[in-house]
Amino acid sequence: MVTVSSMISAYNSWDIDAILSSSWRSSTCIQQILPLSLGRPSMDNTQYRQYLNDFMSAFHNFTFTAKDIIVDEKERKVSLWGNTSAQTDIGPYKNEIVLIIKCDEDGKAVWIGEFVDSHYSVVFFPKLREYAAGKSKSS
Repeated sequence: MVTVSSMISAYNSWDIDAILSSSWRSSTCIQQILPLSLGRPSMDNTQYRQYLNDFMSAFHNFTFTAKDIIVDEKERKVSLWGNTSAQTDIGPYKNEIVLIIKCDEDGKAVWIGEFVDSHYSVVFFPKLREYAAGKSKSS
């Protein structure tokens, strides 16, 4: 089963190579930001790397804190409920999150559903994109 502590540690390191590490994530892993009503496309590892690259540098001291972890070894699924937080160039970031992880026979993640606080996300990320666009124009 996915080494949950490795995944949490990877996100807490806020290092893209750790987040995409083959030690816990399959080379064919698909990441889907949910709910689907947000209209975010599913992403393979290459697309997820680009997605993270687009905003990663704006987040500092990123942390994921798990509140509850459910492991279903028979179905090879893990669910985590927790909070993410960070400092950003536009102020504090805090989001409630649920991760649903489906694993292969080797215990590596093959699909990750990332339920985010949709209200917070639709308010915060446009502000962050606007800030980044303005910053790039002045550079």
